[in-house]
Amino acid sequence: MPHLYFAPLDGITTVVFRRVYSEHFGAPERFTIPFISPTGQHLITPRDFRQIDPEANAGLNCVPQIMTHSAADLIWASQTLRDLGYREIDLNLGCPSGTVVAKGKGSGFLRDPEALDRFFDEAFRGIALPLSVKTRLGLQSADEFPAL
Repeated sequence: MPHLYFAPLDGITTVVFRRVYSEHFGAPERFTIPFISPTGQHLITPRDFRQIDPEANAGLNCVPQIMTHSAADLIWASQTLRDLGYREIDLNLGCPSGTVVAKGKGSGFLRDPEALDRFFDEAFRGIALPLSVKTRLGLQSADEFPAL
């Protein structure tokens, strides 16, 4: 039997879309919530909270996606999301948006495999939830994949 998972599409698979789709067609096995970006002050913005609000997502299997290049922020977000009732998270290393890449987030993090390795070493020492990773084969080319 096929599995139906919804990928995160910023501005498309919002909480409203998830509720309406599920009401009319039945809930898929999983919705990955478009990324939230925890701040260095360890806050979730009101805009991001509307997407991860457990009450708004009640009855749906949702996996929040995190966009960060800070292991400390990922660890904090994993603990916060666990406390909200989530059972897993996803890390976005695939977003090619110029503003995201310029900040070293999303696929921009792929330009420095050594920093990415240090990030995962630190993150896995404190992360509170199972983690999946959405990525690309490289920032510019699939030839970068072996190093990643």
